[in-house]
Amino acid sequence: MGNINQVNNDTHQFINKNKKPNAINPNDHTFKQTFGKVLENMEPSKMETVQPKSLEEIPTQSFILSDSSNSITDKTEYLLELLELYSSKLEDNSTSLKDVDSVLKEIISDAQSLLEKVKNSPDADEKIKNLAKEFAIFANTEQIKFQRGDYLS
Repeated sequence: MGNINQVNNDTHQFINKNKKPNAINPNDHTFKQTFGKVLENMEPSKMETVQPKSLEEIPTQSFILSDSSNSITDKTEYLLELLELYSSKLEDNSTSLKDVDSVLKEIISDAQSLLEKVKNSPDADEKIKNLAKEFAIFANTEQIKFQRGDYLS
């Protein structure tokens, strides 16, 4: 085999034995000169004035947490359930007219409430508005029929 340590043996030729590596020379003023140049550039006459941008207030989003009982969809579904109940009570001969009347009054009240909510809502589309109008018309028509005695047998 050859001389593997030859690289290590040659390194001593490049090191100056009189000078310590990384030695600090007390007469060397390189840092002082560099620091002086930095300080000269920091004088107010040579510095550029820059106004830092301040953080602006982040506008808050208005989050509307809707209660499920107040949403248009829930009101519509509930009104449909009431209409089914009303229809089943009309078909059942054992149900009293007072029970039917109480369901009809609730339908009228909820139909008017839904109609007002849809009119004041910018999110409601035209189909929902038409459905709310039909509910209100149906409720009023049923009230007239009920009071007139059309469902008496």
